[in-house]
Amino acid sequence: MASNTWFRYSMLTIVGLIQFIVYFIIILTQKYHIFGKPEGRKNLVLRCLFGTTVIVCIYSSYPLQPLSDTVTIFMSTPVFCTIFAYILLKEPITPLHVGTGVTILVGVVLTSRPEFLFGQKDPDKLYPHRTVGIVLSIAAAIASAMVYMWYYSSGGHMYGPTTYAYQRRHYDSHDVAGIRDNHGVHCIS
Repeated sequence: MASNTWFRYSMLTIVGLIQFIVYFIIILTQKYHIFGKPEGRKNLVLRCLFGTTVIVCIYSSYPLQPLSDTVTIFMSTPVFCTIFAYILLKEPITPLHVGTGVTILVGVVLTSRPEFLFGQKDPDKLYPHRTVGIVLSIAAAIASAMVYMWYYSSGGHMYGPTTYAYQRRHYDSHDVAGIRDNHGVHCIS
């Protein structure tokens, strides 16, 4: 078990270092601001913090529950994105958003089958810490939605490679999860 954990985190570290080196070279060759533009540094730091939280939570939840459950729960990010867009950015929620959000949440609950709703399935469980894995997956989905919110609120004045290098994930696409730059947040489309 210890070698599995070591291997998983060493692979994560190696991939992160390779990505950091590649994007750092792009930053230097394109002469981007190494810490982003001054007016966008707060957003950059928050996006990096939440992006790193996503990575840590999602990788920590893999051994605690089946991979399919982790991915399915993480795919509820658009629901949280829509909720945060409504609360933080005052974006309207349409009936389509509500219907799609309810469908996603019902699918997540039916897939993850939390013990506090459905009871214990079998006494010899393969995943004794499954509830912790579910919580970590939900935390990753919420943190991912916050990354989208900070991207949208930054107005697109961040350089992509700068964010990639510090966050090690590419949340900078102009149409990630349906977010369209300068046209409003449409997370569930």
